[in-house]
Amino acid sequence: MMKSRKRRFDSGPFSRVRTARSIIIGIQIAVVLMISGYLIYRGGYSLTPMYMPLDGVLKLLMIMTVVVSIEMMVFRTLEIRYAPKDGQKFILTNSGWNGAKRALVVGLLLALFFAAPPAQNLLLNIMSPSESRNLAPGGSYPIDFSSQDPVGITRATELRVAVQSGLLRVRVVDRDGMLNPGGIVLRAGEQHSFALSTSSYVSYRVTFENLADASTSFAYRVDVGFPPGFSSFVAILALVVAGANLAWIFYLGRVKKGIPQKPSPRGRKQPSP
Repeated sequence: MMKSRKRRFDSGPFSRVRTARSIIIGIQIAVVLMISGYLIYRGGYSLTPMYMPLDGVLKLLMIMTVVVSIEMMVFRTLEIRYAPKDGQKFILTNSGWNGAKRALVVGLLLALFFAAPPAQNLLLNIMSPSESRNLAPGGSYPIDFSSQDPVGITRATELRVAVQSGLLRVRVVDRDGMLNPGGIVLRAGEQHSFALSTSSYVSYRVTFENLADASTSFAYRVDVGFPPGFSSFVAILALVVAGANLAWIFYLGRVKKGIPQKPSPRGRKQPSP
């Protein structure tokens, strides 16, 4: 009995719009997921240690998210138009209104954050490890890090070392062997930058050795950054999301004026559209 009533309620254009939405968006998501899986596989994923190269698929996933969001607005517009009852139109409109406001705020915040260099620098400074240390005579200090984060979005671009006092040897080892077999010796007041690979996932071990007869003080920093163009790309997509939701809010505001502000009472027969 309930199934037959639901079938009568969802029959007609309203039901066809919902079916078309599920099929179209479902196919799109499935295709993007298959392409993403292939790109991750080709990018050389690893489970030990965990590394998923999402850099190659991140832009695709973000574009797909924006496209699906806009498509959902279009389908929701058709659902509102063909909903058989005013109460249902009110519920759909109110739900879309609340969701659009949240998406607008998130889009504006993301756009402002990734478009503002100070905000980016703050985030990258937090993610970039740095430290100052003192080594006793004959002492050494190792650090380990990777060229990319475990999900393959941020990457370490260079290692910078500066010696304040003493004599320091710096050895950098990657998974294929030493980058500088004999190490680099730095004296007080000297500094050096080591370029790091950003094309693939590479594990590094850096060893600092005190060669002086006295204490050696030094500072190091591993600079972490986003892929080239990533920040501007995110900012543009976030502005697109914000603009689309602003237009969606304006449209829903006009629709609301033509719909009763309260759903029709239960149990009362509704006029057919």
